[in-house]
Amino acid sequence: MTDLLGHEIPKPRKSASHGEAGYVRAERDAYFTEPWVTRALLKALEPDLRQRAQTIWEPACGDGRMAKEIADAGYSLLASDIHDYGYPYTRIWDFLGERPPGPLSVVITNPPFDLAREFIGRALNITESLEGIVAILQRHEFDAPRSNRFLFASPFSQKLILPRRPRWADGEKASPRFPYAWYVWDWLHDGPPTIGWLD
Repeated sequence: MTDLLGHEIPKPRKSASHGEAGYVRAERDAYFTEPWVTRALLKALEPDLRQRAQTIWEPACGDGRMAKEIADAGYSLLASDIHDYGYPYTRIWDFLGERPPGPLSVVITNPPFDLAREFIGRALNITESLEGIVAILQRHEFDAPRSNRFLFASPFSQKLILPRRPRWADGEKASPRFPYAWYVWDWLHDGPPTIGWLD
């Protein structure tokens, strides 16, 4: 298909993360997280984070919306991304390909959808020796596919479902299509995982 000037029009790539809407997918899955989503998680995990988080690493910080909430809550923060989206405290870092810049016990992020499993594995590897915590934002059915089942053995600790659906584009008018949840792995967790609903 071509436009009026005869240029080839790229076919819209349907986003696995954001539904079969037919819009062109954001480069690098750059869908930034509304601030309330991070605040809900920090409130739920506050006792553990206050005791155990020397520094929280947000390794896919994008334009800094999640990182800012973490810093504003009083935590020491390392914000990094593979690309500079304008957040002034971003450290350009390949989370999957480079060594961690130091011992980090907590990783909180909304990773690129197609790399979620790799981000989880990397984060668990980084936090294991420090008996840390990993929290990853994903669609609520992320734990359903058989291919993801291996991720939900120990130290997976809890699934925290958001009270409403996040919006992924500024000025978006249509109702968001999918509910989301935080998935949490805790190297000190003992017992079966739990499910909860965030305020």
